Amino acid sequence: TYYLTLEILKAEQNTKVMAYLYSNLGAIKLYLKDYPSARKEFLKVLNIYNKIDPDHLDLDIKQRLPVTLNNLGYVYQDLQQADSAAYYYRLGILLTEQTPSDQLIRSKLLNNMASLYLDWSLPDSAFRPLNEALELQKKASNMEGIAASYNLLSVYFKDKKQMREAITFSNEGLLIARQLGSIILIARLTENIYHYYKDLGQSDSALKYHIIFKQFSDSLNREETLKELTRIELTSQFKEQQLIRQNAHEERESRLYLFLGILGLLVFTLVLLFLLTQ
Repeated sequence: TYYLTLEILKAEQNTKVMAYLYSNLGAIKLYLKDYPSARKEFLKVLNIYNKIDPDHLDLDIKQRLPVTLNNLGYVYQDLQQADSAAYYYRLGILLTEQTPSDQLIRSKLLNNMASLYLDWSLPDSAFRPLNEALELQKKASNMEGIAASYNLLSVYFKDKKQMREAITFSNEGLLIARQLGSIILIARLTENIYHYYKDLGQSDSALKYHIIFKQFSDSLNREETLKELTRIELTSQFKEQQLIRQNAHEERESRLYLFLGILGLLVFTLVLLFLLTQ
């Protein structure tokens, strides 16, 4: 359906709606963990927006553009292309300064940029975006975002060798994660606390959190297994639809060539008959 709609939109030159469809396709491929294909779709969106005169960018596009840039940064980060990820995160952060109406995406961009700095072992560079992201999450009362920010702050303090502060922020995040019932956040935070206590040589506390981590990790693995099965099924269906679409396209081309061949033969015959009568 997406591809059929895209063909119609291309014919009508409706680029704005095409961008929405490419963005949705990118999100689907991101869910399927097909990062190269997701990158291709998001770059198509960016290419469409880049061709629009900046003076004619409406509010909707201005809000969607940072989302696309964040998605591209996320994809490049997963592809281990940190420089490209940083470029798109920074560009998205810059654009959100001009569109203050939606600061939630700005907080996500800031957190992702900070996580990239932490991956680069540059905790000092991560501190400012981490704090700004946390303030934005608090203003929006986004509890899941706050818990994620606390988790990243705990990693920051761990990298700074301030283990007590790391544990404090992890526990703050864990309290929210439990209230939300977020298995992935609980597993991530308890794993961090386990390692922090282990590094401090406090084996009893480390064991306690390791048991909790294993409990939620097993639940998370079961959940991920179900998601993986869903991804495999969706990927299979997606590839099947692509194959059907490709076969239909080849069949249309074959019919076109056959028609052109018959038409050419008919024209040749008519010309030949005309010459013979002359």
